[in-house]
Amino acid sequence: MIFTGAIVNTAVFWSLILISIICMKMCNWFPKMWYVVICWVGIFTVADPFLTVILDCIAQDWNGDHFKLYNWFSKTADSGVVGIYITLFIVLF
Repeated sequence: MIFTGAIVNTAVFWSLILISIICMKMCNWFPKMWYVVICWVGIFTVADPFLTVILDCIAQDWNGDHFKLYNWFSKTADSGVVGIYITLFIVLF
């Protein structure tokens, strides 16, 4: 599915945050280096959809994740514009 990657990235990010909170509560210590790792995972989680569409456009992979709904709506209906709106909604929210 199109939104699976975003859900998994978000779940990993929140899991890392939860682990850091539990470590701080139970051990009163968490490695400072891992805070940087969690920060970069968060940045990647936000940037991943944009990087995916940029790389799909560069590689001219018009069957990539961000183009699947457009292609499906253009085959089943006369216009794929609805697919663009749905994809933007999924990516932004």
